[in-house]
Amino acid sequence: MAELKRASNQVSQLASLLMAARPQGHIYHLQSTKFAEHIALDEFYKGIGKATDKIIETLQGINGIITGYRFGPMREDNMPIAYLKELRIKIQELRTHLPAGLNLQNEVDSAVTIIDTALYKLVNLK
Repeated sequence: MAELKRASNQVSQLASLLMAARPQGHIYHLQSTKFAEHIALDEFYKGIGKATDKIIETLQGINGIITGYRFGPMREDNMPIAYLKELRIKIQELRTHLPAGLNLQNEVDSAVTIIDTALYKLVNLK
């Protein structure tokens, strides 16, 4: 029973992390003073929002409605690259606690791809 509760907590953490990524990306997008960064962050926050919706709806189709969302304050540090790298690491850590299902892992892969694409553009296209 404790293991199931722990896994449920991990799923809630992942859902919360993904839900917070969209407004965080939007904040970085609106604070950007560089065109390429502005566009890359626009693509990120719009894409991650859609990916998050698919992941959470898939999770809820497998395990029922997610509860226990927790959101911390939004960052205003103007460090989107550091944020995206941390986000990627946290997603990879939390995904190991997801219920089995290839389709679910594919959806998480899609979210990670959105992060990786944004990182490529932020680092290399200035």
